[in-house]
Amino acid sequence: MSPMTFLAPRAKSVLALVSAGFLSATLLQATTAPPASAAPCFWLRYADEAPKRASARADLATVCLIQQERAKHGLPPIPHTVSLRGMPPQSLPLAAQRHVEAAITLKWWGPGKDPHTNPQTDSTINSRIKDAGYCRGRTPSTGEITYTGWGGQGTPRAAVKWWMSSPTHRDIILGKDANWNNYGIATWPDVADNAGIGQSGAGTYVMDFGYCPR
Repeated sequence: MSPMTFLAPRAKSVLALVSAGFLSATLLQATTAPPASAAPCFWLRYADEAPKRASARADLATVCLIQQERAKHGLPPIPHTVSLRGMPPQSLPLAAQRHVEAAITLKWWGPGKDPHTNPQTDSTINSRIKDAGYCRGRTPSTGEITYTGWGGQGTPRAAVKWWMSSPTHRDIILGKDANWNNYGIATWPDVADNAGIGQSGAGTYVMDFGYCPR
């Protein structure tokens, strides 16, 4: 039997969804927003490769694919706002990073599990984003999508393909209930589900979306 991919179960609302990340990729985003709205996007050449350590390629390829999906639906790319009043520039990437690292360490994702709530710390999408300093003093809209896969299904393309096949996740990507003005993406070359331990081509993805009213 070929390795199977566990994909995060749907959350009940957009306000209860978000992602996690990889430090080197997070830092890179501070100065490099991938030109995903352009065709072709340079980073798409890495869309069929699983994440690699100390590399932001999977992060950037994932964002390119997300922006392409939005373009297909006549939507503008989500901006990567590096500075908003009263908000650290890396707050969403930091929230995503913390969550993906916890997921890899604890490996609690799996059938019947909630990948958005840390079973050890009880952190949630909203609490992680708040702790990272996002949108202080205001009430943001937030969203999160997560994915883990292996055996050829740990790539950015596999993650985005699954998200877009899920109505709940697709609505988050397309901003059905929020006009996103920021995002954070984090990837890791490992699995968040014990079922995938030791398998090749592994990847875990967390992407956080935010709308912070000015």
